[in-house]
Amino acid sequence: MRLTHRGGGDFSPGKGFEGNLTSKTKSYAFTLAEVLITLAVIGVVAALTMPTLIQKYQEKATIAKLRKVNTTLNQAYQLAQIEYGSVNSWFTKVSINNDTSGVNLENQKLFYEKIAKYMKTTSVCYDDEEGCPKYNTVFTLSGTKRDVSWRKNVQLADGTFIMTFWVSRINCNANSNCGDFAVDINGDKGPNTMGKDVFNFIVSQTAIYPNGAPALADAVEVKFPKHCDRKTDADFRNGYTCAAWVVYNENMDYLHCDGLSWNGKHKCD
Repeated sequence: MRLTHRGGGDFSPGKGFEGNLTSKTKSYAFTLAEVLITLAVIGVVAALTMPTLIQKYQEKATIAKLRKVNTTLNQAYQLAQIEYGSVNSWFTKVSINNDTSGVNLENQKLFYEKIAKYMKTTSVCYDDEEGCPKYNTVFTLSGTKRDVSWRKNVQLADGTFIMTFWVSRINCNANSNCGDFAVDINGDKGPNTMGKDVFNFIVSQTAIYPNGAPALADAVEVKFPKHCDRKTDADFRNGYTCAAWVVYNENMDYLHCDGLSWNGKHKCD
């Protein structure tokens, strides 16, 4: 018995379908040249974008680290004042700049002894102690090398160094500075540059401020943007006032564009 369908195909038992319809297949594939060109394009795009992505990642990490350090310092400072009284009672004499052997050393010990107990530290030492690590070189934001005689007085558990503390006024108030110190959020790593991994802090009667804070704008001689300028080396303090910008505005755009100010543009366009 033969079964047929309207198209004339044979459905007889033991036979396959022998219809008039034909099956045509076509394979698609990339040639080697096309693959190589695609890989080359991807490589070029990656080469152009990766440095920017890495830079943004590093800046975000710096911002997060500095904000954490700012919080840690202020919490310790508040707890120390609860236990030991106002900072105005901690110091009895004003030190002369670069006086590491006399008055300032005494003030340094008083300051760090009181706040270090409220922070997670791995080491605490003072400028007159044998083996207290030195910090000999720092660069301004515009790249000028400075030879310094700082000491890494306090090392936090996250690797941050808190360095040589100076007392500039013993009777300070909420909007003026008793003294200042620097922190290096990278520890022993580079670039050891003010405004990139080294940041300055001001101690007032009520809080520890990142230098350049608007609250201290009339009380300190170093101000943003004059002393946070990547192009002009205003003086050896260039980079001192970048800390407040990073903490409060949560960006490091002063590294990439001009015209930033507290009363105007807060980030690059």
